[in-house]
Amino acid sequence: MGAIDRYICRTMLASFFIVLLTITALFWVIQALRYIDLVTNRGQAVLVFVAITSLIIPFLITTIAPIALAVSTLHTLNKLSADSELTVMSAAGFSTWHLFRAFSWAAVVASVLVLGMVTYCGPKGLRMLRDQIAKINADVVSNVLKPNQFTSIQGGVTIFIRERRSDGLIRGIIIDDTRNPVERTTVTADAAVIVELDDRPIISLQNGIFQRRGTKSGDLSMVAFDRYAFDLSQLSVGSQLSQYSIRERYLWDLLLPSSTDPLYLKQSKQFRAELHDRILGMLYPPVFTLIALIYFRAPRTNRIGRARSIAQAAGWIALLRLIGVVSNVLGTSSPLMLWLPYVAIGLVCGVALHLLANEARVRAAATS
Repeated sequence: MGAIDRYICRTMLASFFIVLLTITALFWVIQALRYIDLVTNRGQAVLVFVAITSLIIPFLITTIAPIALAVSTLHTLNKLSADSELTVMSAAGFSTWHLFRAFSWAAVVASVLVLGMVTYCGPKGLRMLRDQIAKINADVVSNVLKPNQFTSIQGGVTIFIRERRSDGLIRGIIIDDTRNPVERTTVTADAAVIVELDDRPIISLQNGIFQRRGTKSGDLSMVAFDRYAFDLSQLSVGSQLSQYSIRERYLWDLLLPSSTDPLYLKQSKQFRAELHDRILGMLYPPVFTLIALIYFRAPRTNRIGRARSIAQAAGWIALLRLIGVVSNVLGTSSPLMLWLPYVAIGLVCGVALHLLANEARVRAAATS
C-alpha cells in the first residue's frame, strides 16, 4: 500500500468510525427508551440500565455499518474533490481503479465488521439481553414487590402480594396475565415461594385457583390446585429462554437449522429471509463504495457538481437498500423475491465495472 493509499484509507476509516459511532449512539438511545421501565418500575440503577441496553449495539451495527460506510465514502470523496486532491491525483495519472483499491480497504474492514456482528456478536448480544431481562423480572418478584401493592412486571403481567416473610415465604398472591390476546389468566394462591429449576426462576404456588377467561367469548373456567409452577423466565422479551427468536440465532443456525427445531418447522421461510438479509449486509459495503466512486470518478470543480454527484450516489444507495428491505419482507411469502437484491447488486456492479473499464481504455489510448 502506497503513501496515497494509506492516506485515503486512514481518512476513510476515521470518517467511517465517527459516523458509525454517531448513528449507532442515536439509534441506541431510541431503542433503549423501550426498556426505560427497568429504571422507573423495576428499581434498577442507571449504570445497570446502560449496561443491559448496550447489548443491542452489535445488532444495530449490522444495519448501520453499510450506511455509515456509504456516508463516510461520499464525505471523503467530497473532501478530496473540494481540496482539489482528486484533480491532482487525476493529473498525476491516478486512475479510478487505483482510487477504488484505496477505498476498498475500508470496505473490507466494514464487511468484516458486519460479518462478525451477523455471525456471532449480534445474536449473542440479543440473547444476553433476553437473559438479563428475565433475571431482572425474577429479582422484581423477589426484591421489589411490596406488600399490598400491584406491580407490573412485563407488559400484561401484574402481581400482587399480601405479605412477604423474612424466610422468603409469600402469603397471599395474585398473578394476572393478559399477554395472550385470546384469553386472560388469573392465578390466586394462599402461599408461594421462589425457587430455581434448571437455572430458571419459578414461583411455586400452593393452594390456589387457576382462572382462564376468553377475551371474546367471555367463557370462564376455574381449576383448583394444590401446587402450581409459574415460570418467570417467560416474562422476558419474546417467549421462553430455551427458544430463541430468529434474530437471536447464530449464522450457522440459519445455514444449517435443525430439522427438529419447532421454530424452524413453523417459520422456515422467515429463517431463509433472515439468512439472505445477513448475507446482503456483508455485500453492501463494497457495492456502496463502488457506487460512490462511479459518481466521483472525475474531479468536480464546483459545489453544484459535487452536490449533484452526492445526491445521485445517495439516491442509488438508498434504492439498493430499499430493494433489500422490500425483498426481505416479501420473501417470506415469495422466495423468488429474496434473489432480487442480488440481481440489483449484479447489475450495479456490472455497469460500474463497465464504466471503469471504458475509462481505463480511454486513458491507455490517450497515453499511447
